[in-house]
Amino acid sequence: MNDTMPPVEQCDVSNKVSLASYRTKKAEWWRWLKTDNQNALWRQIYAMIIEDMTFRTLVAAADADKESGLHSPIIRRGILQGNAAMQGLAIRRVVGSSRKRKELSLRQLLREIKGNIQLITRENYVSGEGLPYDSDADASWRAHLKFDRLAGKQPESRSRFDRIRKRVINTLEGWLDAKELKEVVTWTNEHIAHADDREKAHTDVASLTMDNIAASQRIIVRTAEAVSAYLVNGPIHGAIVPVFRYSQFARFEMIANQQAVKKAQERWRELAKERDQWTRSLWDETRGLWGDWHELPDDHEHDEWLRGFLGRH
Repeated sequence: MNDTMPPVEQCDVSNKVSLASYRTKKAEWWRWLKTDNQNALWRQIYAMIIEDMTFRTLVAAADADKESGLHSPIIRRGILQGNAAMQGLAIRRVVGSSRKRKELSLRQLLREIKGNIQLITRENYVSGEGLPYDSDADASWRAHLKFDRLAGKQPESRSRFDRIRKRVINTLEGWLDAKELKEVVTWTNEHIAHADDREKAHTDVASLTMDNIAASQRIIVRTAEAVSAYLVNGPIHGAIVPVFRYSQFARFEMIANQQAVKKAQERWRELAKERDQWTRSLWDETRGLWGDWHELPDDHEHDEWLRGFLGRH
């Protein structure tokens, strides 16, 4: 994650062997999440969300202009056909199989972390990349605060060798067993990935709704954020939807009227705003599952909150 990390020998940890192993594993987990050039989980999640938002935006534009080129049979077929299949397959791929097998998925990543949970000690988590362990500096302080909840500890009972609780990972695995996700995966297996030879499949072709897809995406985003921002101690997302460096609606007026163009732009902004909220308050909303120890403020509130905290101490 950090190419400028100091050598293990210079880090403020007592168990250098454990830190070396932790760094190796953390680099692997971060590759799965972010840096793999082909299959990184966040790369897949971003693509899945953008494709879905594109579909919803085009539908809004078509609804706003009944005479637009979007209603051409060949364009409608290109837009409509395959969207549900693409979303179903993308969701199934990111979530992963309930069976224990090697795959780059959220479920397998959680298994990997659980299998190496002994390496995620407080001192490795806080000081493994060069931060001082005993410090009131912002970064060290926040790392300790996050680890308090992961380990279920009060500040006065902290130990360098505290570990995160398996309960935390079990909770995230439970999120991936949510009803909405199971329905999408079952639908995809029965209607897309495999040819079901039963007289009646468990799910109807029309059962995969737009609401179901959005709910599944939200669960995936929140699970991935909990893993990357808290278990792996990476940066927190300020926004989920990438910002494009070009106008997505260039030449759109050639196939739809100005009212439809405006509606499409508004719809995109609405969808982006909604999805960017999916990770907000993640920590506080789940504190009953992670542990009722500390309030960790949202990033946009942090500066003011921190000044007040330091002023009182």
